[in-house]
Amino acid sequence: MLPVAAGAAQFRSGDTVGFNETVRENVYAVGGVLNIAGTVEGDLYVAGGNVNIIGTVTKDVVVVGGTVIITGKVGEDLRIGGGNVTVGGTIGGELVVAGGSMNILPGTMIAGSAYLGSGNINMNGSVGNNLVVASGAIALGSGLKVAGNFDYYSQKEITIDASSVKISGATTFHQQEIRNQGFRNRAPFFAFLTIWGLLGLAGAVVLACLLFYLWKQESKEMIEAAFASPGRELLRGFIVLIVLPIAAIVCLITVVGLPLGFLIGAGYGALLILGAAATGLLWAALIARYIFKRKETDINWWLIIIAVIVLALIKIIPFVGWLIGFLVFLVGLGVLSNMLYKKLAPKS
Repeated sequence: MLPVAAGAAQFRSGDTVGFNETVRENVYAVGGVLNIAGTVEGDLYVAGGNVNIIGTVTKDVVVVGGTVIITGKVGEDLRIGGGNVTVGGTIGGELVVAGGSMNILPGTMIAGSAYLGSGNINMNGSVGNNLVVASGAIALGSGLKVAGNFDYYSQKEITIDASSVKISGATTFHQQEIRNQGFRNRAPFFAFLTIWGLLGLAGAVVLACLLFYLWKQESKEMIEAAFASPGRELLRGFIVLIVLPIAAIVCLITVVGLPLGFLIGAGYGALLILGAAATGLLWAALIARYIFKRKETDINWWLIIIAVIVLALIKIIPFVGWLIGFLVFLVGLGVLSNMLYKKLAPKS
């Protein structure tokens, strides 16, 4: 998202788009209280504690917030994740909402389909295509119109007043039951965890091998630096782990520093992933030196595979295993950060 946003987007916070203001590009906004009262001629991406959109957005809207109120006009799709969600106005495409409680106001016009999931839903307005609802408590308001099918997932079947609720397609009730059938029903869950763990191991091996074979000389330099001064690199990694997210947050709460905050956040995520790969290389170097009695930089793909598996087994050990893995990760993050700094820093 970020490379596209850099050329055709605005990053904002606070009282975002005021009355009579028109923004002719995408808008990305974060903050405690966010208000969109003007016009956004592009996509709108919002994350905040309280979000209020009463203006016009010509394209897609994506909102994540605690309390979300949208009564303006959305030209295309609207997607919401929130605690308390209220939707009104006009939506030119689909509506997708996941929330704690949800109220679709009378007069709301949804041109496409609506997919709603919530603890309790009060549904009004009109839907131009299918309506799919999953909720513990569903209330259909008088005057609701659904041009397509109505599918609802709940524990109890609801009564629909055909004189006040107009559904052109089929109505289908999908009963949801809460059961406790013991360990047998947990088998798919454990199977999912096993598959997820194996995929994680495979990903760690691939990432560590890519780091080593694409940056072979740099990887060897990182390993040598870690063995030469592990305490210093551990401290460096700890500082990077703590300071970068704080710097990103400081930038995000200011209007001027918002783009920099997003870039720091994206870079921080990439650095953590590469730091995990560097950790795999350090474990391979430890195994090469202390088990196979080789030089620590004399590693290859099969040593990396062994190292990743050993690390996974060590992490199973309660507390101590996790702590050992975390400390080596900090060393890996430290040497990686130092290497990147040397490569990216301007040469004097």
